[in-house]
Amino acid sequence: MTSGKVTKVLHLQTSLNLTCGITRYLQSLHNNHVDEFHMTVLCYDGDAVENLRENGVDVKLFNSSLTWYYLLSNLLQIIRIVKNSNISIIHSHHRWLDVLGSISAKLCGISSIMTCHSIVSGKKFLSYRSDRIIAVSSAVYTNLTEYFGVNSSRIILLRNGIDPSVYKKDNLSYTGIKNNAIGFVGRLTRDKGFDIFLSIGERILEINSEIKLIIAGDGELKEAISSLSRRYPSQVIYKGVVKNIESVYSEISFLIMPSELDSFPYVVLEAGLFSLVVIASSTGGIPEIIEDGIDGRLIGTRTPDDFFKEVLYVLNNRAVAERWSVNLFKKVSQNFSFSSHARKLESIYKKLNVFK
Repeated sequence: MTSGKVTKVLHLQTSLNLTCGITRYLQSLHNNHVDEFHMTVLCYDGDAVENLRENGVDVKLFNSSLTWYYLLSNLLQIIRIVKNSNISIIHSHHRWLDVLGSISAKLCGISSIMTCHSIVSGKKFLSYRSDRIIAVSSAVYTNLTEYFGVNSSRIILLRNGIDPSVYKKDNLSYTGIKNNAIGFVGRLTRDKGFDIFLSIGERILEINSEIKLIIAGDGELKEAISSLSRRYPSQVIYKGVVKNIESVYSEISFLIMPSELDSFPYVVLEAGLFSLVVIASSTGGIPEIIEDGIDGRLIGTRTPDDFFKEVLYVLNNRAVAERWSVNLFKKVSQNFSFSSHARKLESIYKKLNVFK
């Protein structure tokens, strides 16, 4: 039951990509909003634009590219959409778009909010100008207050949730450890630790012919997969960019995340939803999901040797691995409901509108 008045929110994002957690976040938000909220997404490009449109999300594209040269053009387009669509709130998901969003909101006399999805540095003068900032983890909150000097009264801590329906997983049940497949999901870059993953994988393949490495994503280190797959053609499987990421999670039992820094990675929530065993760097917001030795393994040193030892340990100790995976499944399914996240966000929206 709604009050009859619809609050229209314009979300600003750079690109909608299949490998991006923010893309899955926006789809989840669309699926979970009550009728009194309507969302439109304005972005530049991305391989997931049509996918979101097919799933009911109202997606519009910027007419100009993401550069300072087109600042005025982009600003005017946002203002036109606000006026023509009767937008009440601009919600940005990127620092550059926070600049555009906050200026547009002020000129139009409406509210602005930004979700800070990452732990970043630099550009202090231009960053975080919206009326309110949502921090997706305590690690992000600390970065905003201590590095950027954002007043804590403007920051709201709201951790992400996960929506099983986005992954075509309507039946929330623990599936257990299925096989010896070890996975990497995400950007194939050094900051995500893909070089460490390949180092670990090579050493494991040398001593265990039953192991498979399954890799999904794209990035600068993609070519490094080739030499390993030539040596182990039946054990190294590169999926590329996958439209239905649930198909990858259904094939693996162990997820390795040697990230340099991660604010509050969707991949860990997804791993929990799919009953995976997670071995990850103890960095950023990851320890806010994984409790070391209870529902996964956290590694502070981020060296290939330490990751290699822990992967061998869980491969050889299935009882421990099962305990970690079932505990993470329970934690994610019970504590990270996207429906609950959406209700909290809608409450924030309502409070923003009170002051306009």
